[in-house]
Amino acid sequence: MTTTGPVAGGLGPPRPPTPYDQRAQDAPSLADILERVLDKGVVIAGDIRINLLDIELLTIKLRLLVASVDKAKEMGIDWWE
Repeated sequence: MTTTGPVAGGLGPPRPPTPYDQRAQDAPSLADILERVLDKGVVIAGDIRINLLDIELLTIKLRLLVASVDKAKEMGIDWWE
């Protein structure tokens, strides 16, 4: 017996892969990105200044380091010990 139309279950025949499918498979997962960041370390630095008529009222200096414990020890950071 032959049938025409979609395959049972309504899924139809498989479609060929598109370039979007390939990019989705090649894209790193969140776990991969986090592993790279912790392995190498990331420093985020910035300053916030509030001035009024060329008079500095407030300055906030922000420094953030994101790294694994092993990487931090390599850099000489051991404040938790």
